[in-house]
Amino acid sequence: MRADVVVIGSGPAGLSAARAAAAAGVQVVVVEEAPWAGGRLACRVDTLDSPPALAGRRADQAARELVAAAGAAGATIETGTLAWGLFPGAPGTVAVRRDGRVEAVEAGAVVVATGSLPAPYPFTGWTLPGVMTAPAVERLINRHGFLPGRQAVVVGDTSEAGRVARLLELCGAAVEQVQDIESAGGQGRVEEVTVGGQTRPADLVVLAVGRLPQVELLNAAGCPIGADGVPQHDPSTGRTPLVGVFVAGSAGGAGNLAMSIGSGAIAGISAAEHVGALTRAEAAARRWDLIRQLPPPARLSAPERPLPVDEFALVCRCEEIPRTEVEDAIRAGARTVDDVKRMTRCGMGFCQGKNCTRTVMNLLALRGAATRGQAGSGAAAPGGPLRPDRPGAVELRPMRLRPPVRPVRLGELAAAGRDVSLLERAIHPEGEEPHP
Repeated sequence: MRADVVVIGSGPAGLSAARAAAAAGVQVVVVEEAPWAGGRLACRVDTLDSPPALAGRRADQAARELVAAAGAAGATIETGTLAWGLFPGAPGTVAVRRDGRVEAVEAGAVVVATGSLPAPYPFTGWTLPGVMTAPAVERLINRHGFLPGRQAVVVGDTSEAGRVARLLELCGAAVEQVQDIESAGGQGRVEEVTVGGQTRPADLVVLAVGRLPQVELLNAAGCPIGADGVPQHDPSTGRTPLVGVFVAGSAGGAGNLAMSIGSGAIAGISAAEHVGALTRAEAAARRWDLIRQLPPPARLSAPERPLPVDEFALVCRCEEIPRTEVEDAIRAGARTVDDVKRMTRCGMGFCQGKNCTRTVMNLLALRGAATRGQAGSGAAAPGGPLRPDRPGAVELRPMRLRPPVRPVRLGELAAAGRDVSLLERAIHPEGEEPHP
């Protein structure tokens, strides 16, 4: 398969990018892992208050309108299609998996609009059944008609927390919204929680403390990722340092719907320019018209208390690695997330670090602050990694990834006519580079 522009993700940003690129006359294919298009917006039923073009619409209705607009412009949307690798170049290649088969999609330009993930918020008992993220609760209720609990504690003071709390109340659940939680306990599932030193009954804990960009495809492709999780890019064009690769929406740090839709259109215009459908002047004029209409920038935010209170709470839930084991690795000389990964297996599980990388980085930042002897000096500046300023200092950057970033069966690769080889990669003891 080949397309002028491939958009990864069919949320508001991806659909907006597809519409803008298709309107310039290029062939656009949108690949979406979920069986439906529209992203998280399609799983919500609240009434939107922005952007103006969608104000007053129910969220899922707005999602359907965005899908229809992208299709009317000429974009093709492929749902149930998982992107597991991004290989920049001229042309670039997006490796996808669908219907049990893998294939390569060649693209003149790629827009990464993969959205964001709930920020991890580890505490004792956070792996118990009954502890869920806000998007998971919204999907269960709004798409499947299932209420996951009747005594709910919603953790967070974000707009997402308020929205899911109201949804649960409308469904008849008793809801308490709190800013922090100490622990959850129970036999086989959540039966009680401890908040502010007080233990009370609960059968559902909803985490809505913040979000982080979902950028594993960009990470594995070699795009620099800042300590805040945001990929390096030019917000005025969506362009990343990778040839022909653009980023849009919350994958690029956009913190609200209006910014996501606007940044998507900007990236779509830039992608069309990259493949020659628009001149530089035409693209600049179209982007400027959009930029003038955007609200003040709003960024994604992670929780202020990103560390588990209990030293034995699990940091890596996949490999069951507690905070104490991560701290032992740091005391033993780990200076990067990758060091911790090799020493503890933290990040080697199914999620490939999505649920633990942020917490490990914050534990490393604490060590960096202690090294400098100044509280808080280990915190990285937004948008860039903390580089060692002397031997032994920590370096705050996400885990290094390699494709496939999601599970792919060897049999599927072989069936696609690819050579499948098992390679041994040796890591030099003095650094990250492999032995020659």
